[in-house]
Amino acid sequence: MIKLSLADVVETLPLFAEISGKEKTALLQVAKLRNLAHGQLLFIQGDPMIYFHIIYSGTIQLFRETADGYEITPAILIAGDSLCPAEVVETAPFYHVNAKAVDDAILFEVPMDWLKANLKDFNHLILKLFSDVSHRLQESTLEVERQATMSAVQLVTCFLHDICVRYNFDPKGFELPYSKTLIASRLGMELETLSRSLHKLKDYGITVQGTHESFHDAQAVEDFACEYCATPISCNKHSEVKKKVTHIPQSA
Repeated sequence: MIKLSLADVVETLPLFAEISGKEKTALLQVAKLRNLAHGQLLFIQGDPMIYFHIIYSGTIQLFRETADGYEITPAILIAGDSLCPAEVVETAPFYHVNAKAVDDAILFEVPMDWLKANLKDFNHLILKLFSDVSHRLQESTLEVERQATMSAVQLVTCFLHDICVRYNFDPKGFELPYSKTLIASRLGMELETLSRSLHKLKDYGITVQGTHESFHDAQAVEDFACEYCATPISCNKHSEVKKKVTHIPQSA
């Protein structure tokens, strides 16, 4: 197994892309890597925020549990994403969600006390953190609008667009990176509803075979889902997928 270097890891994280050599040296003196196994909890809701985490590799589920044991998943985070950036600016930060590794993961962690004390010396970090917080707030607002205006099948279609763009998958054929149970939790629907929705997608330009998905008619997808989205103009997900999809006409 190749041993990771903290310095090499920092080079891959977008949040630290513009730090100077001096800033990098100071950061490396306090930062460390943390390994999580599949299914391992990183923190639970209500814990004090002792560390600020950024994902180097793997996938992290942020979730809350209802009184009857169901998981509500507001976010699934992947490499390069930071965990809970909004909490950084709180006076006495604590975690508002639980975090669990979806698969084996490696996290870059920085002590919160050190980060808050030195944030003023990393001006670009402040801007990037606030930009990240702003983006997530906008996404949360849009998600509420989509939940109110789109059907379950349309929501699944939108989610598949998101997966393609985030992972740079070939939309003409890819495997779901998460379990269907996790996807259902992320979309706020029952597993049975997700399964029914996946089976209906063929009529709207997407073929599903088990965990294998493929976009075969980008225009049909656009007509079915994107035109009903709350943000068809500002959303670039469909346009990115459409560029890679060659329309395959149906056989007579």
